[in-house]
Amino acid sequence: MAKDIQIGIPSIMARAEENRGRAGGMMRHGATLIRRNPLGFIGLLIIVTFVLIAILAPLLAPFSPTDIRAGQTNEGLSIHHWFGTDRSGNDVMSRVIFGARISLEVAFLSVIGGSAIGTAVGTISGYSGGQLDSLIQRGVDTVIAFPGLLLLLIIVQALGPSLWTVIFAIAIEIIPGVARVVRGAALSEK
Repeated sequence: MAKDIQIGIPSIMARAEENRGRAGGMMRHGATLIRRNPLGFIGLLIIVTFVLIAILAPLLAPFSPTDIRAGQTNEGLSIHHWFGTDRSGNDVMSRVIFGARISLEVAFLSVIGGSAIGTAVGTISGYSGGQLDSLIQRGVDTVIAFPGLLLLLIIVQALGPSLWTVIFAIAIEIIPGVARVVRGAALSEK
């Protein structure tokens, strides 16, 4: 038992040194990527900032997004209300900050749902072949044939306005593109 411990310590130390070297290599690799693609880095910063604002909304918002101030309706920009107030007296900046949470929720859930269903449809289509593949691809073609915004409006009108309807409609719009890409990959693997 003591022999195992003695053997284990040097190997742990060697792994720790190897990981330290890897971390330095990752930092250099990250710096190289930033230099090669500065616009990508700026985009990443914008996304991270947006996510942090959504997470920290209760701390960052100067007012509650639902508080109505009857005497402060339709005010312009001021030191107290950076984006002004709306016709109900709500602080617009607070509403925008809290709205980031809803925007991220819709984006995340619709992309995850549309990608998962599109991946399943594309895999089934690519590996099955024959009539099932042809049938699935005609359905995909039908969805692609509709203009995106028109399809979204039809779905929301048919199902009624709600957050889940919007998520569902955007996911439906994502499915055909993902299904086409996954079908192509499945055909090449087949």
